[in-house]
Amino acid sequence: QDWDRGMIVGRRTFGKGLVQRPIDLTDGSQIRLTIARYYTPSGRFIQKSYEDKEAYQKDLVDRFDRGEFMSQDSIQFDDSLMF
Repeated sequence: QDWDRGMIVGRRTFGKGLVQRPIDLTDGSQIRLTIARYYTPSGRFIQKSYEDKEAYQKDLVDRFDRGEFMSQDSIQFDDSLMF
């Protein structure tokens, strides 16, 4: 993806691009501490930015409207992206 060496295939995943370690607290609750992050070879952080909250929420609504959260066959591609 970073160096245009191959075609990206597969589905969008919904991971956060973080590695978290659960820590049990004395009251029986738990927190998850981020202990690592995933980067591409070029150094790009793969987690989606949350800085523009309005754009982030719009993206979620658009993905919901397209049915991406409902079934495996719901993701649609432009014809220019199909091979």
